[in-house]
Amino acid sequence: MPTTYPARVDHKPLAWAAEGDRIEGYLRKHDMQVIESLQPAGAQPVDADDVAPILESIRFILIRFAAQCAAVPLRSPNQLKSTIRLAARDPARFIREYENFDPEATLLVIRQFARLSAMHRKAVEEFETGVLSALDLDAVREAATRALGELHKVSRHGRTQDHLQKELAVALGRYFASHNGGITRIVHDVESGRFLDFLDLLLPVVRPHATSAGSSLTAQTMVRVAQEALAGGIFTKPRPPTSKKKGRVRAHGPMAA
Repeated sequence: MPTTYPARVDHKPLAWAAEGDRIEGYLRKHDMQVIESLQPAGAQPVDADDVAPILESIRFILIRFAAQCAAVPLRSPNQLKSTIRLAARDPARFIREYENFDPEATLLVIRQFARLSAMHRKAVEEFETGVLSALDLDAVREAATRALGELHKVSRHGRTQDHLQKELAVALGRYFASHNGGITRIVHDVESGRFLDFLDLLLPVVRPHATSAGSSLTAQTMVRVAQEALAGGIFTKPRPPTSKKKGRVRAHGPMAA
């Protein structure tokens, strides 16, 4: 018998400034440990003027991960269905508590709403930017019903893939490799190595975000994922963060295809 999940209406958008300050404070507290874990063995000491840029680069990676956890947490189809069913049953509550509904479930409903017609797509754009204060309730109900239908067509078995952990592993692995020329795994009875030490130092500050998003964030797994990504040549230059619009626009981009 399938597990029944409660609808998730407890989402809290990321407080960017406060979280950025918290992560920065953590990095500054452990600045010398971070630098030492990043530098190759026998390397010349890092110039004092270079410490701040290094910490800022790492802060950007970590705050981006926190934003991804808030915007697109890991949800199974059944978890999404429970929240979308609530939107179908009570579209007025969906509108009233829009910011608190699970982001991925909201994305699926809003995407279907925008597909109803050009007029509905325009309504979504105006709602997201604060021009409209509400959406047509019957259309929300129809969109939620369609979203449920799409989920029923998608058969996903087993555990939900932890894309959040993979993306953080690749981002930190890319940065570590840029200072070390690569990632070396040491595997005897247990995993060890300098990149593992680097992760063990950084992961505690973002682990609460990972936990709330359903990501396991296991350092040993991340070492393997990062090294495989490096070997496969998928380390690409990270994109700069996009600017945030005023209004209801979330980090996940409800109008995304």
